[in-house]
Amino acid sequence: MADIDLSKTLTGLRGETLMENGAPLAMTLADACVAALVKAPAQPIGYQKSVERFRLAQRLCENPIGPITTEERMPIKDALAEMYGPLFIGQIEAALES
Repeated sequence: MADIDLSKTLTGLRGETLMENGAPLAMTLADACVAALVKAPAQPIGYQKSVERFRLAQRLCENPIGPITTEERMPIKDALAEMYGPLFIGQIEAALES
């Protein structure tokens, strides 16, 4: 299984730096995944799935470059869909499926 690189910084559609309140937004793909994974979901997912999301978030935080199994991708994708729009989701999807 090839390593997935989530260390890249999120950009605009043309590769431009994203801005937030007049300052550059230095958020990596891993940062976005971690934030989505640790956010409380809209619907309860149960204790075990919450623990699994937490452990996956810890791993991505510690090492944004590494293997991500097919089973681990779904919780990431589900969490992202609850928190972000197409600009972030599209960039992360491209990295996950590369």
